Order: sequence, then structure tokens, then C-alpha cells
Amino acid sequence: PRGMDVEVMSRDLLEDLNGKDLKPSEREHVTLYIQSHADDFSIGQIAMEPNRSDVRLTVDTEEDFELIQRILEHLYKNNPHFRLADIMELLEEHSEWLELNRQVKQKDQHG
Repeated sequence: PRGMDVEVMSRDLLEDLNGKDLKPSEREHVTLYIQSHADDFSIGQIAMEPNRSDVRLTVDTEEDFELIQRILEHLYKNNPHFRLADIMELLEEHSEWLELNRQVKQKDQHG
């Protein structure tokens, strides 16, 4: 799901990049620089199965907030340490909730 993406890099790499002349967009999203210079880095990817890129679990808009609020109202009171699997199970039971933020377009990182 959108919002569950993880990018991992070493502190040494971040310190090295801090000394470079990066564009403002590359300073905000350092992986833009890494992707545009892919030959200089060791890059790997692990995909979640099943692919649920149709699910948006981030809070960028009011619609996103409404979905997350519903999820929290249902899960947190019984288990404040709920997992992604619990969220996905809840969304299977309430698939209509996914309509709340389905129309939201993800911002372009290249700004």
C-alpha cells in the first residue's frame, strides 16, 4: 500500500550526499538523486505480495485522513499495536472505505 513504502540507506551515504550540489527536490527526496545516478549505487527492491498498490495508507489529503481515522477508530481501541495485516483484514471487511481516497493522485516527487 502507498504509505508503507520504505527506503533504506546508510548514514554514510546521506553524509556523502549532503556534500553534493543537489537540487531542492533531491534534498527533499534524496532517492531522486540516487535513482538518477543508479550506476553509482547498489539498489535493491523487495515487493509486497500480494500487490496492494490500490490501497492508500498515507495522510496527504482530507480524504486520506478520513480513511486513516476510520481505521484507527476500529483497530486502536482493541489493539494499539495492530499490524498491517490487521489493517488489510479490516479493509477486506469494509472495502467501500477504499473509495474515500481512491481519486487522490500521488504528488510527483520531481516537483
